[in-house]
Amino acid sequence: MEENEPAPILPTLSLRSQRQEQARSPSPNLQTQNLELHRRVQRKPKSLESNSSPQNKLILIEEKLSWTEAVRYCRENHVDLVSVVSEEIQLWAAEVAHEALTAEVWLGLRHSCSVGIWFWVNGEITCYQNWAPGNETAVDDCESEGRSGAVQSGGGHLWIRLPESKQLNFICSRYE
Repeated sequence: MEENEPAPILPTLSLRSQRQEQARSPSPNLQTQNLELHRRVQRKPKSLESNSSPQNKLILIEEKLSWTEAVRYCRENHVDLVSVVSEEIQLWAAEVAHEALTAEVWLGLRHSCSVGIWFWVNGEITCYQNWAPGNETAVDDCESEGRSGAVQSGGGHLWIRLPESKQLNFICSRYE
């Protein structure tokens, strides 16, 4: 190459291409990083991914937490508690909930006593509904502790209202 010739322009590798290249020739440093990642994953609570839901959008967490603790966990480790805003998401949630260790599984559904409505943690009002008979109204619940929504892990996978302090497994969403 002559002194005045510009340096050849080399294509930049995408992150995916870089990872594929690293996978072909793992370095000792990469092996150490993979081992450390494996150790960190092993310390997380046991979870079950639904392989048949599109792109693994939901994850069942087999820890027993209150509704508020479940929201915090999902927001820190995934996106949020699942908001079931369509029949399609209900089918995904039912499939994932079927593997739960508890009879009910927390959803991102909350009741507002001041406004008298159920709403999702993503901010949507409940348009799509799948309530078990007698569970959609919560007037009497406003005098005691707050109520949140859960899906039955068996049967018809209907929604029920429960005291938010109850310790249940829960479903986190992995999408925005």
